[in-house]
Amino acid sequence: MKTMHATTALVLTLAALLAGPAALAADRAKVTDACKADIKKLCPDVKPGGGRIVACLKDKKDQMSDECKADLAKQAAEKK
Repeated sequence: MKTMHATTALVLTLAALLAGPAALAADRAKVTDACKADIKKLCPDVKPGGGRIVACLKDKKDQMSDECKADLAKQAAEKK
C-alpha cells in the first residue's frame, strides 16, 4: 500500500512537472538535486529541456532510487 501511494505521488509530481514550461522551470532544480544520481544513471544521454529528463524518469520510475522517489513524493504532497 505504501509503495502504491509513493508511486501515485511520483506520477502526480511528474505530471505536474510536465504541465508546462513554467512548472518545469520552477521544479527543474529540485528534481535535479533530488534525483541527480538517478538522472546520471538512468538517463545519461537525455538532453535537458522540453521535459525530456522528467519523461525519462517517469519511464524508469521502477528503477529510481528510494531517495529520489521519496523526495518527489514529498514535493507532490507539498503541492496539495
